[in-house]
Amino acid sequence: MAPGSPVFGAGQLIWLDGPIDVAGFVTAVGTVFAETDALRVCFGDDDGVPFQHVDMSKVLDTKVVDADHDDDQ
Repeated sequence: MAPGSPVFGAGQLIWLDGPIDVAGFVTAVGTVFAETDALRVCFGDDDGVPFQHVDMSKVLDTKVVDADHDDDQ
């Protein structure tokens, strides 16, 4: 375990082009998060012994950003 390491802090960006049902998209992403234990795993140590557990109380706060660049031109 390396608390200062960026290994587990990688992000990803997905551009969506065209109309989207925002509520449906947010619901779908939240469902994937809720059903994928690996996305809610927490790591710790107990007297130097590493452990992991799934935090069932974690919920995803999805932030939707309108990045429409039509007025940039």
